[in-house]
Amino acid sequence: MICHVGAGTLIIDKDVVGIFDLDGEVTTATTAAFLREADKKKKTVAATTDIPRAFVLTSGGKKEEVIFTRLSTAAVAKRIEAGVEGEF
Repeated sequence: MICHVGAGTLIIDKDVVGIFDLDGEVTTATTAAFLREADKKKKTVAATTDIPRAFVLTSGGKKEEVIFTRLSTAAVAKRIEAGVEGEF
């Protein structure tokens, strides 16, 4: 199922590895290093022009992306769950 995460960016629910919170939390050094490396490798996508509240890590085949979204982790999870439930 396809899920919209903002700014016309669509993801496939089966490709989601994780949804990670950026809202009001201090990013750990490990997470910051991971995000810097992903940006350096041009694997980041901004699904918002606002300050992102979360990022979604996807892996579809050989393509891995970090997608920044203004949606909360709960909102992204809810959209994915609604899509999966609607599929049956």
